[in-house]
Amino acid sequence: MDGFNKKFIDNWSLLTQADIGWEIEFFTDYSYIKLLEMLNAYFADSEKFIWGFSTYHSSFVPTADSWKIEPDWSGGNNMVEFITGKMSYVEARIVLIKMLKFIDINGWTDDNSSIHINISFKDQNLQMENMNPLKLILSLNEEVIYQKFPNRRNNIYCQSISWIIPFTDFPDAETAVNRISTGLILPDDTKYYGVNLQKKNLGWLEWRYIGGKDYHQKVDDILELMDYFILITKTGFDPVTEEDNIKLFSYLDNNIAWYAQYSTYDEFLSNIEGINIQYDGEGDISVISENWPNIKDKLFRIIKMSKAGSIKGGMFNYNSSKGRFEIVDAVIQDMYTVKEVDFIECKIYNITAHRAVFADCEIEASHIWNCEIHGTTLNKCKITGCKVKNNSELDDCMFDGESIEESVMKNGVFRSGKILDNVEIEASVKMANKSAFWHVYDPHSKKVNPIKKKEL
Repeated sequence: MDGFNKKFIDNWSLLTQADIGWEIEFFTDYSYIKLLEMLNAYFADSEKFIWGFSTYHSSFVPTADSWKIEPDWSGGNNMVEFITGKMSYVEARIVLIKMLKFIDINGWTDDNSSIHINISFKDQNLQMENMNPLKLILSLNEEVIYQKFPNRRNNIYCQSISWIIPFTDFPDAETAVNRISTGLILPDDTKYYGVNLQKKNLGWLEWRYIGGKDYHQKVDDILELMDYFILITKTGFDPVTEEDNIKLFSYLDNNIAWYAQYSTYDEFLSNIEGINIQYDGEGDISVISENWPNIKDKLFRIIKMSKAGSIKGGMFNYNSSKGRFEIVDAVIQDMYTVKEVDFIECKIYNITAHRAVFADCEIEASHIWNCEIHGTTLNKCKITGCKVKNNSELDDCMFDGESIEESVMKNGVFRSGKILDNVEIEASVKMANKSAFWHVYDPHSKKVNPIKKKEL
C-alpha cells in the first residue's frame, strides 16, 4: 500500500483539514486486563494511554492522548469497543492500520461488528452545525459503499440516509421539492442511519456504514471510504445545485408514486401482492375499504421499513381497539425500526422493533427495545427495556432490562434488569457487574475464570 489513495490525491489539502476519531468494535478471547495491557504496550511509541472501563457507553470522553476501551454488549460476549479522541488525518490513517492489524492477530470481527468514523474540520468556515444535511444526502452515492461492503446494504444499524427525506405528506414532487429545499427537518434520532446527522450539533458527523464479518481485513477499502466520507462531508457546505434538485425531484416523484398505491384499498389490491389484510378479523372488502383511511398510513410505514420481499405469508390484521396491526404467522426478514406492531407466531430475522409485542415467535439477530415478549425464542438478539415472560427463551442475547419472568436465559450477557419469579439463568450467562466483568478465557493462562453472579 502506497500510503495515499491516488484517486483522492488531488484533494490532499482538504483531506488534511479533517480531524478523525475512531470507534472500532471487535471480539477477543483475552481477559480485559490483559487486553488493556497489550493495547497500551502496542501504542506506547505513540505516547497514547488507553483507559479501560467496565461500563457500556461510559461517560469518559477520549482526548487526543487518552483513549478508551469498554464492553459493547450489543454484540454479545467478548465484544469490545476501542474509542479514540480526534486526531489529524495522517495520524488517523496510521492508527487505523495499526489497530486493524492488532485485531487480525489478537481478535476477530463478525456480522455484529462495525467501525464508526467521526469527522470534523479544522477550518472555522466548516463548522459542522452549519452543514446542510440535504446537500450531503443528495451528494452521497451509497453504491460506492455497498460495492465494498455489500452486507451493509439494508443493515438495521446503518439504514440509508435517503429515508430521512419525507415524502408522504406531499401531493406531488414539485410541491415537495419547493418545501424541502428550504430546509430539511431531521428526525429526533438518526443513530441507526448510515450517517448519524444529529451528531453535527456536537461538532462532528458519525459515519456508520462500515462493518461486518472480517471487516478488519479490508484496510484499503476502509481508508478509501474514509477519504470519500471526508469529501462528501465537505460537500454539505456547498450550495444546493440544479442537479441536486433534479435528484431530489426524482427521489420524491418515485416515492410519492409508491405511496399513491396505498391511497385506496382498491388501488392497494391492484398494485400490491402478497399482503393479506383483515380488519378486526374480518376480510370483507367493504369493511376494509370503509376503514382504509384510518389504517393505510400505518400499513405503509411497516412496508416502507421492510426490504422488498422480506415478508412472506401471514396475515395483517388491524385491531381497531388497540389501534395497531397484528402480523400473524408470517416469515419476516429485514425490517427496520418498525413501531407499535404485534407479532404472533412469526419467524423473524434481522429486524429492529420498538414498542412491539411478540407472542409465540422465533426471533434471531434482531434489536428489540421497549417491547413485551411472551413465549418467544430469541437468539443472538439485543434486548433493551423489554418485559420478557411466559416461558420465553433467550440464547446468546444481550439483555438490558426491563424484567425477565418465567423464562430461561443461556449464554449472552445480562447487563441490567429485574429478575422476577421462575427465572433460570444458566452459568454461561455473563452478569455485567464489576466483579464479573469480562472474565473470559485467557490464552496465556489456559484457565477459565469463574463467573460469580450477584443480584443486580
